[in-house]
This record gives sequence, C-alpha cells and structure tokens, in this order.
Amino acid sequence: MRKWIAILSLIILIPAALSAAAWSDLRLGASWWYTTNAFSDPLPLGYDISGPYPSTGEFIMRHDIGGLAALDIYFDEQFTTGMSAAIAVSYPLTSRSVRPVGTEFDWEYSEYDSTGEQKALLQFGFGPVFRFDAGDVEIILPIRFSVASFDCFSSGVLVGVWIDPAVNVFITDRIFFTGGIQYNAHLMKFLFNESRVYEAGYIKLSVGLFAGIGIRMGG
Repeated sequence: MRKWIAILSLIILIPAALSAAAWSDLRLGASWWYTTNAFSDPLPLGYDISGPYPSTGEFIMRHDIGGLAALDIYFDEQFTTGMSAAIAVSYPLTSRSVRPVGTEFDWEYSEYDSTGEQKALLQFGFGPVFRFDAGDVEIILPIRFSVASFDCFSSGVLVGVWIDPAVNVFITDRIFFTGGIQYNAHLMKFLFNESRVYEAGYIKLSVGLFAGIGIRMGG
C-alpha cells in the first residue's frame, strides 16, 4: 500500500512542478551497473569457517545493462537548484554468488554462476539536483532518495541514496548529450512480512556509468 501511495504522490507532484518550472531537462540513456555486498578480496569475510554454519551470508557480484530516464526541473533561471526524478531498469548480464554450503561445523563457502536466478533491478528516485552552468556545458549533481528492488517488489522494498553526477554538452539550444557515473547505496530492506519489518544488516551497493541524450523543455 505504501508503495502505491508513493507512486501516486509522484504522479501528482511532477505535473504540478512542471507547470511552475522555468524549464526542465529530460535525459534518456543506456546504463551499466555493478552491484555487490562483498567488500573484500579474497571473498568473503565476516564468518569464521571453523564456527557453526551461518544462517545467512550470501555474497553477490552482479553486472547489469539497462536504461535510465531522468527529469530535472528548475524553477528559476537565477537558481542553481531544482528537483530530479528518475527511473532505471537493468537486467543481469553476469552474476556470481558465494554461499555457505554444509551443515553444523562442517561447511565451506561455494562460489557459482547465479545469473539464471537473478531478476531485473528496478530503481526509482526523487530529490534535489544542483547545477553549474558553463555555457554549452553543464555539470549537474542529482541526490535522490531511492526505492528499489531486485525481485520486482515481491519480497520487500529497498530504500537508499541514489547519486549520479553528470555532464550535459549542448549541441543545439534544446538538444544535448549527457553522461556520467551512478551510485546507489541500498541501505535498508523493508520486508512484506508480518513477523519482521526489515532485514537486519542488509546493504548492497550499485555503481555504474550511463550515456545518452537530453531534451530541454521550456525556458
């Protein structure tokens, strides 16, 4: 229910913001993402191999390709701050997982190809965008609150922070090339579960690149 309330709020807020905007930039691009919760090499750390079998502890290293659509809205030509909304959809190219295998005190980590198990990564974001104008080139920094899922929102919803600094290079007054880097920290997973509200110790980080084209509307 909360998910639908958030989506409906964006549907209402974005047209209202556009009607009051000095101009807005629509950016469309292709993207690549790398997602992991494994932050050591060799992998993994965090469990004593001589201790009892861990009840959790899957580590993932996943590469995705997909698309990004972002709408950056500015309300006054004198201001360098606006609002940004974005959606990204990506699909796994490759994925490796490391899981504990065994029983009791007789276990070890096993690494295998988990690409076939993975589903699309869906990401939505909304927040402020900061802009530096250098004539035909602009540098922007959107910092968004993000909502995401690695399983089409079947088990829960991820919340975090999505940052994607970009450079816009204008080829006409209305058309520009855009590209940059992306970072999404999936900091917490809220579960659709009556017994638990959130998953303890959850964190995944997604980093990536994108490139595409943009259209300036208004102004």
